[in-house]
Amino acid sequence: MLGCLLLHGFGGSPFEMMPLASRLEKAGCRVVVPCLPGHGIGIAEFKKTFFPDWAAGAGQALENLARETERQVLIGLSMGGSLSLSLAARRPLAGVVCLSAPVYIYSLMPWRMPDIRLPFLPLLARLRPDWPKRPPRRESREIAPWEGYEGGHCLPQLASLVKGLKGIRASLGRIAAPMLIMHDIRDRVVSVDNALEIAAKAASTDIQIRLTRINENITSRHLITTHRETRAMVEEEVLRFVGRLARADALGQTL
Repeated sequence: MLGCLLLHGFGGSPFEMMPLASRLEKAGCRVVVPCLPGHGIGIAEFKKTFFPDWAAGAGQALENLARETERQVLIGLSMGGSLSLSLAARRPLAGVVCLSAPVYIYSLMPWRMPDIRLPFLPLLARLRPDWPKRPPRRESREIAPWEGYEGGHCLPQLASLVKGLKGIRASLGRIAAPMLIMHDIRDRVVSVDNALEIAAKAASTDIQIRLTRINENITSRHLITTHRETRAMVEEEVLRFVGRLARADALGQTL
């Protein structure tokens, strides 16, 4: 039996992975959807954690799953996809699925800047750790349901994520597992160029890229696991990918 570890994103919760988890369970996979350290408890606890804590939590969840299953597939949304890449660079896996996953948040060359303040993040994190932001529109949550920390940016935690991504980006050449990469071409949080860079730099010889195009202009077009325009496509593509890996494992066991 394949084990599937589903990892949620920065400031989010297992909620964003549950529709996909349900489909995988029905398909016969052993599925685990952990809540990463500092998440799902309260904003005060979130502020106590940083990228090494989230990476350690994901690593421990994978170790636990490996004790129950012979082979594992990592499936992550946003930062969860980044953590999946980090783990895939360090150990053999049956497969990796990256959904809207970043290996960088911003870039000067080429210019990819969702917020002009991002290059000054380390300084801003010291001067103003909590940065307020507008709450999402009600229509946005109806289109792409999500549960997590809202109402502001925790800049030290965001700076920690940006720093952690640098190491992941440098380790892409060590990833040999089959990969499925999905991203929306109009994602306003993580540029689709991230998906192309992951595919170009990973060592895997089995890489599939599936790009979506969300038409509405209300949401960030980042939450493709719950977005009403992409949810079904994401589930079908992931099920197809995991099913292929499961059949390959079954064939190998009979040879």
